[in-house]
Amino acid sequence: MLLLQEAIYCIKVKFNKEFDEVFTKKELELTKIAEKNKRIKKILDDLNVSDPVFEPEMCATEKPEMLLTTTDEEVIS
Repeated sequence: MLLLQEAIYCIKVKFNKEFDEVFTKKELELTKIAEKNKRIKKILDDLNVSDPVFEPEMCATEKPEMLLTTTDEEVIS
């Protein structure tokens, strides 16, 4: 039983480590995309073109802490 628990613990630790690495890489890539989008928007503005620019972002399933935050638009006054 203890060996099984230790194996499960090791698997969880390894998964969490790999998940954190992939999550960090995705955040870096999203930052790079945002920087490139700024440049694209500037070029489109210079050309007087009003095409929308796709801006990817993390969804709530990727950042669970987003589920716990409330925006002003969600509060009914």
